[in-house]
Amino acid sequence: MKSPLPTALWTVLILAALAAAAAPAAQPKEPADPSVPREVTEKAGWYEFNFPLDDTNLDGINLAGLLDPPAGKHGFVTVRPDGHFYFQDGARARFFGTNICGARAFPDKEKAPLLAARLAKYGVNLLRIHAVDAGWGIGLIDYSKGDTRHLSQEALDRLDFFMEELKKRGIYVYFDLLDYRRFKDADGARDAGKFEHGWQNSIKGATIFNDRLIELQKEFATNFLTHRSALSGLRYCDDPGVAVVEITNENSVFYFSNTALTLPSYVDELRERWNKWLLETVGDRPRLARAWTNSAGQCALAPEEDPAKGTVVLPLRHLYQDPQKAPWVGEQCPARVSAMVRFFFDLERRYYGEIRGHVKALGVKAPVTGTNQTFCPASVYADAANDFMARNNYWCHPNMNAKPFITFRNIGVVNSDLGKTMNPVTEVASSTVAGKPMISPEFNWPWPSEYRAECLPMMAAYACLQEWDGLLFFAYSPEARALEFFGNQSDPVRWGQFPAAALMFHRGDVAAAKKTVIVGYPEAEALTARPSHGRAAASPFRHLTYISKVRNAFYKDAYGGPETVVPGAGFSAPPQKRYESDTGELVLDTEKGLFTVNTPRSKAAIGVLGKAGRLDLGGAAIECKTAFAAVMMTSLDARPIGQSKRLLVTAVSRAENTGQAFARNKSAIAERGREPVLVEPVECRIALPMPAAAAVFPLDETGKRRARLPAQMEAGVLRIDTAAACSPWLEIVAE
Repeated sequence: MKSPLPTALWTVLILAALAAAAAPAAQPKEPADPSVPREVTEKAGWYEFNFPLDDTNLDGINLAGLLDPPAGKHGFVTVRPDGHFYFQDGARARFFGTNICGARAFPDKEKAPLLAARLAKYGVNLLRIHAVDAGWGIGLIDYSKGDTRHLSQEALDRLDFFMEELKKRGIYVYFDLLDYRRFKDADGARDAGKFEHGWQNSIKGATIFNDRLIELQKEFATNFLTHRSALSGLRYCDDPGVAVVEITNENSVFYFSNTALTLPSYVDELRERWNKWLLETVGDRPRLARAWTNSAGQCALAPEEDPAKGTVVLPLRHLYQDPQKAPWVGEQCPARVSAMVRFFFDLERRYYGEIRGHVKALGVKAPVTGTNQTFCPASVYADAANDFMARNNYWCHPNMNAKPFITFRNIGVVNSDLGKTMNPVTEVASSTVAGKPMISPEFNWPWPSEYRAECLPMMAAYACLQEWDGLLFFAYSPEARALEFFGNQSDPVRWGQFPAAALMFHRGDVAAAKKTVIVGYPEAEALTARPSHGRAAASPFRHLTYISKVRNAFYKDAYGGPETVVPGAGFSAPPQKRYESDTGELVLDTEKGLFTVNTPRSKAAIGVLGKAGRLDLGGAAIECKTAFAAVMMTSLDARPIGQSKRLLVTAVSRAENTGQAFARNKSAIAERGREPVLVEPVECRIALPMPAAAAVFPLDETGKRRARLPAQMEAGVLRIDTAAACSPWLEIVAE
C-alpha cells in the first residue's frame, strides 16, 4: 500500500476537489487518452435503483420524527464545560446532516419545500450552507458590482425562504463566512486579479494575516449576519435556527509548507511579518543568535541574517520535518522551525480573536469555530481559542488534478495497516480538544471507491463512541441523479445507509466510551517542530481512537484533570490488527477485514463478509456470499432487536453508473458513466430474533413497500435471504 500523502499534496487534492464539488455540475469531458484499456465491472444480475430527488412519500423511510421542529424552539445552541452542545433550555444538541454548496444553497421557492422535506425525511437536522461566497451562479456576493462588498438581494431572499422551510421541519443551519470568495481589485486587495480558484495562487493563508483581507472579511460578516429576514423578522445573528458559525473553511497558515498556495507578494508579506515577530519576541540579532545556538556552539543564524533588516529566512518547506533528524545549522535548524511554528500559532490566534470578537460584537449567539483543517498540535491549539472544534477528512480522496484520468486509492479501511494509515475516524479525533464540542463538517468515502459501504456505519459508530457532537456528510447535490465523487444523494450505497446511520447517531445507539484518554501537550511541546499529527508514525490517535474517548489537552506545565494522560510527543504502541472498544460494542479487525457493531438497537457487519462465515451479533446472525458488503440491522421503534416489532435491514456492496469504466487496475476512473445507477445485490442470509411472525418488504427508491419477500420463522427467529430483494432496504414488520 502506498505511504500517506505529503501535507502539501493533500492540500492540493482537498482544494481542487472541494472547488469541483461546490461548483455547478458539468458534463464530464471525454478522457484524454482513449487508448488506455478500460476495466468494466461485470454487472450481470445487478439491479437499477435511482432515487427521485423530490419524493414526498413517508411510508417505510421517514425519520422526520427524530427531529424536533421548529428549529430554535429550545433557544440558541450553547457550549457547556463538559465539552458538548446544549440548547438554552438544557436539552442536549446533537447534529447529523449534510452540506449544500454554492448556488444549490439557494433553491427557488418551488423547490425549497421539497428539498427541506426530503432532508427531514432522512433525519437531517443540520445543513451546512457552504461555499456560497463563490462566483458560481447565484451566490451571496453580487459579483456584477465589480467588487465583493455587495450582497445579492435575490440570494438573500431565496435563503430567507429556504431557511424558514428548513426550520419548520426542525433543521438547523451552519454558516461559513469565508470559502471561495474571489476578491477584486476594487476591494482594495493587493494583487486581487491574480488570485485563482484552484489550490495554486489561492486566498488560502493570506486571509489570516493580511490586514486588508481581514477587514473585508469583517465587513462581509457584518453584512451577512446582520441581514434581517423578510420572513422571520430576525437578523441571522439573532435567529436560534442558526446553530453554529465557521470563520473560514480549510484555511491555515500551517498550509504554508507549500509556498505555491498563495501569491508571491503575500509570501513576501509573511516573511516581513516573521522578521518583525522575531524582533518583538526574541530580540535583535545577538539575542536571536544566542537563542539559536546549541550546546555544541553551533549557531543556526547565518552571517547575513538579521531580523532588523528583514533577512532572516522563513523555513516554510521544512514545517513538518522531524526535528530529531534535522541538522542544527541552516534552514532546517529545529530552533528556527520551532520559532516559525510559534509565529504561525500567534498569527492564527490573533486572526481568530479578531474575527470571532467582531462576530460576537455583532450579536451572534451561536458558537463559533475557526477552521476545519488542522495539521499539527500547534494548529489545533490555535483553533482551540474558539467555541468548538471542527475537522474535515476524506478516505482515499481522489486526485482531481491527475491526468489523463482522476485517480484514487481503491482500498478499504478494514484492509489497511491502521498504525500507518490516516482515516476520517482518527483524523477527526486528532483535532478534538478537551472541553470543546466536535463537529465533522465534511467527511466521505468518495465515489468511485468500491469500499464506500464502510463510510456511514463506521463514522456514525465511532462518533457515538467518541461523543462527537455532529457529523455532516459531504455533500448533497439536489439535481444530480448519476453517481458523483462527493454528492451522496443518488448513491444507493452511501445514501442507502443514511437512514440507519442517522438512527444510530441521533439515538446514541452505540454507547459512549467508558474511559477518556487525554493526549497531553505542555505548551512548550505543542509549539515546537514536529511531523504533522495525522502522519506521525507514533500518533496516539491511530490506536486509542478505536478503544476509548480521546481528546487533546494543552496546558502550561501539567494537566489538572482526572483522566488518563498520554504524552502527545513520544507516544508508542505495539502494532495491532484488532481493536475492540472499551464498551465491547465495536470491533475493527484488519486481519479478518471486518468491522462489527453490536448494540441493542443497531447491529452491523462491514467488510470482507464473503470470507467471514457466520457472524453472530448478539442474537442476530448473518452469513454472506458477497465478497465485500455492509449489512446493518436497525430497530425502527426504539425497542431492542429481539423485542422490536419494526426493523430496517440495509444491505449494500457496490454501485456504479451505467457505462462506468475504470483504468489502471481500478485506481483511475476512465468513464464516469450516466444514469441509471446499477447496484450489486448482496447475497446474505440473516437470522433475526423477533417477538412474533413478521412480514419482509423490500422498499423502493422512495421507501415505499414492494411485494412481500419470502421469509421463514422458526423458534422465534426470522430467516431472510436478501439476494432477491433488488433494494438496499428491507422493512421487517411483526404481524
